[in-house]
Amino acid sequence: MNEKLKKTEAEIRNRILKIGGILTLLLIFSLQIDWVLGFVLGTIISLLMFRLLALTINESIKKSTTGAGSFMVRRYFIRYSIYGVIIYLALTNNQLDFIATVIGLLMVKITIIVSEIYTKFRDYLNNLVENNH
Repeated sequence: MNEKLKKTEAEIRNRILKIGGILTLLLIFSLQIDWVLGFVLGTIISLLMFRLLALTINESIKKSTTGAGSFMVRRYFIRYSIYGVIIYLALTNNQLDFIATVIGLLMVKITIIVSEIYTKFRDYLNNLVENNH
């Protein structure tokens, strides 16, 4: 796997684990076990799907254009089928909170977006400070 891809995946995974760990602790203190289980399940699946996406990208780079296209489509349907099963489980299982599960499933996206906003805001503030001195 490409070293840059490995590094990016590891950085995002570590951020998700940190944020997810803090949120899980907060949910544990709320004593709502269905929220904790739903969030943890969603976050674990989100991390696994992110890893599968990274592997898919790595494998598709090695294939021809037509082979890569069909490979990507197959993997896309596999990933979204897994998401569908998890959402169905959250809807039908009383021990899982649906909203917490969906938030967990969105943890990769949320983490990437919040990290980018933070980085852009930090860079903007640094530029302001540098231009004023």
